[in-house]
Amino acid sequence: MRRPFLVYLAVATATAACNREHAVPQRDASASPLAKDAASAQPAREPPIAVVQTLLPLLNDRISAYAEEFDSAGRWRGPSRLTPGYEARLASLLQRRDPIGDEALAILQGVYLGERHAETLECEIQNRGLRMLPLLQRYRLQPPSRWFPKLPAKLVLDSTYYDDVIVHVRQAVACEYER
Repeated sequence: MRRPFLVYLAVATATAACNREHAVPQRDASASPLAKDAASAQPAREPPIAVVQTLLPLLNDRISAYAEEFDSAGRWRGPSRLTPGYEARLASLLQRRDPIGDEALAILQGVYLGERHAETLECEIQNRGLRMLPLLQRYRLQPPSRWFPKLPAKLVLDSTYYDDVIVHVRQAVACEYER
């Protein structure tokens, strides 16, 4: 039996009204505790040349080590021969307590360094305190691949990796790590 067009129209209208009434609420971006950071973050700018020059050898070693450690399907092949050099460069950067070191660490927060190194980086940023906050806010919404185009997408983290460290810096949470 064929239903007249008006029946279909009535059913469609009732369904649409029900969907509007019971719609899943959309998350308001301004409700995020970090929305104020995004709104107040300094405008995008290039990092200083000295910061790029500091990070370039470290990131090149990380990219090469990652390529040796994983195959194209993302399966672990084993440790890279480049890992010790990469780790030495990272350890040296963690010891650098000047504006260039601070800015480099803020940019690195958006790069996948490996689980242990990520925890070490986050801990060092937290220990440097409030001076890191403007840098974290600036680079939170700017992927590091913007300045390092050879950085594979698998090594670029989304901005949520900044969120925890920003909260911990604000709360002055100190932490310890093996040096």
